Amino acid sequence: MTIKTKDKNCLQCGEMMIGVSPNQKYCDKCKKAKYIENWKKKNKGKSPYTEDEYYSNFMEVTKHNEQTLTTIGFNELSKINYRSYINFFKLSWNELLHKYGKFDLLMEYVKDEFNKSTHQGITPFINSHKYIELNGIDNNFLRIMLDLPPLKYNDEDYKINFFDVVNKLGTIPLYGEFLNNSKIKIETYATHFELKDNVYEAVLKMYISEEDFNKYKTRHIEYKSNSGKISGTMNKKLITTVDLETEFRRVFDECFLETGVYPSTNLFNKLSKYDDSNYRRILDWNWTNICKSYGYSTQQKQSIFETYVLKHMSIVLNENYESQKVFPWLIGVNDFPLFCDGYFEKHNLIVEVDGRQHRKPYAKFGGEKAFKTLQANDNVKNELIPEHGIKLLRIADNTTWHDVEYLRSRLEEVLGSSNLVAK
Repeated sequence: MTIKTKDKNCLQCGEMMIGVSPNQKYCDKCKKAKYIENWKKKNKGKSPYTEDEYYSNFMEVTKHNEQTLTTIGFNELSKINYRSYINFFKLSWNELLHKYGKFDLLMEYVKDEFNKSTHQGITPFINSHKYIELNGIDNNFLRIMLDLPPLKYNDEDYKINFFDVVNKLGTIPLYGEFLNNSKIKIETYATHFELKDNVYEAVLKMYISEEDFNKYKTRHIEYKSNSGKISGTMNKKLITTVDLETEFRRVFDECFLETGVYPSTNLFNKLSKYDDSNYRRILDWNWTNICKSYGYSTQQKQSIFETYVLKHMSIVLNENYESQKVFPWLIGVNDFPLFCDGYFEKHNLIVEVDGRQHRKPYAKFGGEKAFKTLQANDNVKNELIPEHGIKLLRIADNTTWHDVEYLRSRLEEVLGSSNLVAK
């Protein structure tokens, strides 16, 4: 007997369901929503162990070796799963290690294991290690260990970076030279200092004298007459294969450290000095083979846009967020709970990350019908979330969402600067 199936949209969230029964109305995620919420209510605050029992078990397990300070190593020997600790104490694993005075021991273990490994980058190291996972390591520690730049810059950082480039080149850099040697993107300067027109020249005027600026303009005119109009694209002869690999690993490793996933090609082009066309042209490979040649994979199911935004906001706010949060009062147009992309409980904030399907209908996302459902649900969120005393912030994919300074400025609009981690 042949079972008939069809592709149809979920009546609640509008997502396309592939090969389902003609009678199925809702996707698995929406069907589980009410069950999840009811389970949380039923089991809220319940634990079979006391705080003293948690402590005794932790100390007994972690006395054996340093790998038991990782979540995987801990679960191998513990009668209590590490997630039970997180749920009971409402702390991340790193925060729990701080509470019990074991955090520095874990960091020493990670550093020793990394130094013993033969891997060139943090991503291959973590992917191949039996016990060490990204979510069990302090992000700032890894960035220091790998000599990566900070996520947040103050005015002095921008100034130091500029003069580092000047000192390296021995002259005031042209626009392309600055892009090729700066650790901070010119777009980040623009966002931080609120620059809109002739951004690079505005940056120069902040740091150099009028006499030096006139020298720069003379050199700029000479370069244009000899080489044509300057653009952000680097001269082919200036980019080596070593430059390409170094920049590739920097972008992929930083993105993985901050989000747990690799960048899409679109995000890579926003974060890298060289876009993917430079790699394809010079190496004469497609993007998949380029990634594989450096030991990375481009196969991932998780959306980098949403993850990138929420993870960076988590760093700026110094708070972990709850993904796909549901509330009993937040009910959509078809009488099912609505999911919130990121909920920051301590800051009383919900962040919605809106892709292009929130602005206009696309066949890929279910067409006009799904778009109307999505708009209606967005309107429900816009009305009910503030009514229940929770702040709502929306980040659209047609903004400079990849720039941490932009995300910080949007958070300041809603929360004020005093609620953010100092730069």
